Amino acid sequence: MAIAKIQRNGGLTLSRRLCALAEDRGVELMGSGLTDSDLGLAASLHLFAAYGIDSPVDLNDRQFIGSPYAARTVVVEKGTARVPESPGLGVEVDESVVRQLAVDVLERRG
Repeated sequence: MAIAKIQRNGGLTLSRRLCALAEDRGVELMGSGLTDSDLGLAASLHLFAAYGIDSPVDLNDRQFIGSPYAARTVVVEKGTARVPESPGLGVEVDESVVRQLAVDVLERRG
C-alpha cells in the first residue's frame, strides 16, 4: 500500500505522479493529510477524489494548524470532508491577512 500524502511527497504535482505510478503498478493507495492546513487539506481532498481514494483516509481536519488567511475553506460535516467545488483548490484566501503576516526576507538577511 502506498500513502498519498502531499506534504511528504513534495507537493501536488509529485503526488499526482506517484499516485499514477502506483495505480499503473496495481498498488493500493491510502490517503493521508494529518495536520494539514486549510490549503493542504483542500489539495489532499482533490488528489484523493482524482484517484478514487476514499478509504482508508487519515485526516485530522484543522485540529492542529490554523489558517488565519483562509476565509472560505473545506467543509467537514459529521466526520466527512467534502471536496471543494470552487475554482482552484476551492479555498478563499484573505489577501489582506497574507500581507499582514508577510515577512520581508531581504530585510532580515542583514
